[in-house]
Amino acid sequence: MKTWDDMINDMSPESQREIEIIRKRAEMVVALIKIRESNGWTQAELARIAGMKQSAIARFESDTTAPRIDTIIRVAMALGVDLTLMPSNNAGHHQAATAAMV
Repeated sequence: MKTWDDMINDMSPESQREIEIIRKRAEMVVALIKIRESNGWTQAELARIAGMKQSAIARFESDTTAPRIDTIIRVAMALGVDLTLMPSNNAGHHQAATAAMV
């Protein structure tokens, strides 16, 4: 039986990149949710602080659509975090967006 890693390794390079983009986006969303929860905020409270609707925060957190960069920045600013570009582990060529505490 093939493992998940075996299946990914059998994919085309383009498909592998798409999988990596989805994984990194999900990691960022999870990090921002954890920060919101550690602040003790509901989605509605974060929405109020970010100047957004609660439904927009819910869509952002459900990761069902790719948010615009200005939406990501607005949420990060409301949470008091900065988005930082750092070299990834992939041969140091790519940059990964991560949430870092200010």
